Amino acid sequence: MFIRDLYEAVNAIAPCSQPKFIAFLDTTAHSLMAKYGAKRVVNDGAYIKPININDDIPLKDEFRNAIVSNVLYLVTGNPDHKTDYVAEAEYAYKTVWRRSAKKLKIVGEDYYHV
Repeated sequence: MFIRDLYEAVNAIAPCSQPKFIAFLDTTAHSLMAKYGAKRVVNDGAYIKPININDDIPLKDEFRNAIVSNVLYLVTGNPDHKTDYVAEAEYAYKTVWRRSAKKLKIVGEDYYHV
């Protein structure tokens, strides 16, 4: 996921400086990882704090709308964006979880990855 695309989506609605945006993006990423676990939020590899707006962030694309909504909430303080963030993050998590659950196979009383 490209940080510049996220920045442009946020900046189209509420102007925000790049350093402030990167700080809010990092806060949002940590919030998502704390709630849903890094395995479900981060693509293969580990999360690294973004430094530049031209960097790529290793978060799953399903969380894009949730990230934009939370950064908008942090920039504007509008509670509607926070409500959107919670709903979109939950939907993204369920989408990622569902995709990984399809790879499980029930054998006896245990689950195994296929």
